[in-house]
Amino acid sequence: MKNATAIRRHVVEPELEVYRERTLSQFDVVLEYAKGQASIDEFAEEILSRDVYVRAMRPDLSRERRNRVREDLLDRQRRLGDAVEPLVNAPEETFWDAVCAELEVAEACEMVEEQFVFTGPLVAHRDAFRFTAELDVADVVGGFGRLFGGGTVVEVEYTDEALRAMRRAERAIVAQTTAEIERRVP
Repeated sequence: MKNATAIRRHVVEPELEVYRERTLSQFDVVLEYAKGQASIDEFAEEILSRDVYVRAMRPDLSRERRNRVREDLLDRQRRLGDAVEPLVNAPEETFWDAVCAELEVAEACEMVEEQFVFTGPLVAHRDAFRFTAELDVADVVGGFGRLFGGGTVVEVEYTDEALRAMRRAERAIVAQTTAEIERRVP
């Protein structure tokens, strides 16, 4: 059980923090797209450079396949930006005031159910991605790891686990957000 805590602290938590930071950074760019009149193509490189899926693309993908996946990832962000555009450009000061002013309950719930689902790319292009993390064995097993080759770094592949965790998270986010919409939106 002690090793499970070490794995969580040294592998899972840092990976989740990177995922969170990249996702928020990417969403900031999507919001900039939603605010203006420019084409998504003008934001493409900035959006894709922050995309966790682009980061996890297998290096052995053909150029054609890589481009197709990148186009799908960008299209996903375009749809998100287009969906939140009325909220971003609403005169209301707060998010929930904008939701109440711009959307009916059914519209808001539909937007959440369609746009807050983030595993779509991983499901659609499962073989195009490989989520990995580097792990220093000594960090996981502590003192014994230093005795038996401390400093040994191994690569851990966790794509299936990432998909399971992301599906769980997106279900929770959709359920919580739709419940909040039903509570707040008249």
